[in-house]
Amino acid sequence: MNGDKKKNLLTGCLILVIEDHKDTLEAIRLFLEYRRAKVLAATAGRDGLDLVARHRPEVIISDLSMPQMDGYELLEHVRELAPEEGGDAPVIALTGLFDAEERRRALEAGFARFLTKPIDPDQLVDEICKVLESDGFTHPCQRRETS
Repeated sequence: MNGDKKKNLLTGCLILVIEDHKDTLEAIRLFLEYRRAKVLAATAGRDGLDLVARHRPEVIISDLSMPQMDGYELLEHVRELAPEEGGDAPVIALTGLFDAEERRRALEAGFARFLTKPIDPDQLVDEICKVLESDGFTHPCQRRETS
């Protein structure tokens, strides 16, 4: 895939990133915006949950280790929401520590994918596209267009 096409791959997709480390959050936000995604950002699970219900993002990227509400608790609360409130959005787990047991636990808990920091930007885009395509959409941005 050529660079211009790959740059536009996420055009118009609404992505929520929840990460308590502001530098990491900002780096992910800037990269996704460069790829033409619309990005919502939160530094805490509760704030992220509010954004899910209000904006219904196509995909959620959540750090697993956050104070007050970790990524597992966030996922549980998201799944309690009705689909029209964003309860069916795929959630990608993000962690600073790779551990095969943690990966297994995250996927069994219902995370769509498991990524480790530091984030590889191309892998992030690939994983976002995979979770959306597995949801029955041929292009990530079709989710919003058909809602």
